[in-house]
Amino acid sequence: MNYFRQLALLLTIGLLFGLLSGCSSQETRPDNKQKTLGSSEVLQQLQRHLPGHYSNFAQQWLDPQQPLRLLDVSLIKASETEIWMLTRQRQVNSQQQEIGIRQQILAFTATTDDEIKFRFAPHKGAPSAAQVAIASGQVAFLPGCEVSLYPGKDGLLGKTSERDCKLPGSDDQNSLSKSIKIQAGIITIADQLIRNGEPQGDAVIQQFYRSQIYSGWAGLKNPHSDWQPVVAFELFTDGEVLALLDQDGKDTGLHIRLSQVPWKKGERMILRLDLIDPQTGKPSAYVFSDPDAENIGLNLGEVQVGLKRK
Repeated sequence: MNYFRQLALLLTIGLLFGLLSGCSSQETRPDNKQKTLGSSEVLQQLQRHLPGHYSNFAQQWLDPQQPLRLLDVSLIKASETEIWMLTRQRQVNSQQQEIGIRQQILAFTATTDDEIKFRFAPHKGAPSAAQVAIASGQVAFLPGCEVSLYPGKDGLLGKTSERDCKLPGSDDQNSLSKSIKIQAGIITIADQLIRNGEPQGDAVIQQFYRSQIYSGWAGLKNPHSDWQPVVAFELFTDGEVLALLDQDGKDTGLHIRLSQVPWKKGERMILRLDLIDPQTGKPSAYVFSDPDAENIGLNLGEVQVGLKRK
């Protein structure tokens, strides 16, 4: 992927997760702004590369207290000057139970001075209802929370206005300060609550990675030593546990997880395939490979799993 395409892709991800973490508004233009792509070109890259599946599992791997956040992004409408998208974010606890769903309508707009500004609004209906709301001009964006993102020296940077971006339902004394930094596929977001102009507590920092998808096959020996294949499946590198099914649609007891995680804190990323014990939810065996590996497999004699990147 060349530099300009990568930069635009990182911009799209950074914009997206900035939205999902809270409302934002750019107060001043950073001194290190650099000219790269025009706004219309960035919009084209947004349309082409932003839709997909995302996860914060790498951060949860290092901090198990963090909930697993899974995000799906879909394109609703696009023109030369504006793009509309719908996001659906799920939170999953350690028992693989869904504990929350949040949807957002996003609007990315190109300006005459080659900037990209975006707004967002909560959405509680079906995806088709979002399209109707956009067409009828009834999307209720949060006021004061528009944000611009600019390329900086070591990535893409953005920060909200502490005065204008107010938390929904709070009094005028509370506001949100958000900082965003995007580096080579890593998006770091710091949210800081401000009250009467003073920071409250520590900033909440989140990191997200775009997920890849693999197709897979697997099999295991039953109590009679007969080989039992499972139904073919697809698996994201998002850290969510998948229960593999037999030909009758029943759980075989073979549960797996595929993820991108750091080898150690602060070190390079790896692709890790875990065999998960259904009783404890913990790995009973694992294998790891390069994060861009085309194939990864696990052979324990009585259990075999093979995956191929799509």
